[in-house]
Amino acid sequence: MKRIALGLALLLAGCESREPPARPAAQPKLDLIDFFTGRSMGKGKIDILLQDEKSLRVVSRGRTDDRGTLILDQHIGEGTKVRQRRWVMRCAANGRCDGTLTDASGPVQVKLDGNAAHIRYRMPKRLDVDQWLVLRPDRLTIDNRVRVSKWGFTVATVDEVIRRAR
Repeated sequence: MKRIALGLALLLAGCESREPPARPAAQPKLDLIDFFTGRSMGKGKIDILLQDEKSLRVVSRGRTDDRGTLILDQHIGEGTKVRQRRWVMRCAANGRCDGTLTDASGPVQVKLDGNAAHIRYRMPKRLDVDQWLVLRPDRLTIDNRVRVSKWGFTVATVDEVIRRAR
């Protein structure tokens, strides 16, 4: 019976959309380096297959180096667990960014489109991450949706609101 339930859960999870939280719009334009330079805070939830939903809290501090590369240090609280990670991201004029992330097992690729950023990377254990960041009209808030999949089936999702500190 457990195998049937797991199979059904995987089948249904694999049908989830990879759509952003809102359709990308031309304005306001999202500048990842500008938004994440300084302090920001995120609150949301993480839902991992066959586990209870957990609260998510992220405190981020970003800075740029002398070449314009964003270095973003994050303290992440997932339920009762706390961990740290670092993003290093460099953006080009063509609307693409490349970088690294301590959670990723390879490069991080970002495509900017108006108020949205589509981020993709692979984590250890062949987990594929598909993430959308969408800047709200207030220019201080981003909606973050993440889908983690294995073999095309969703195994975890994140729904978070990130607020830039003034």
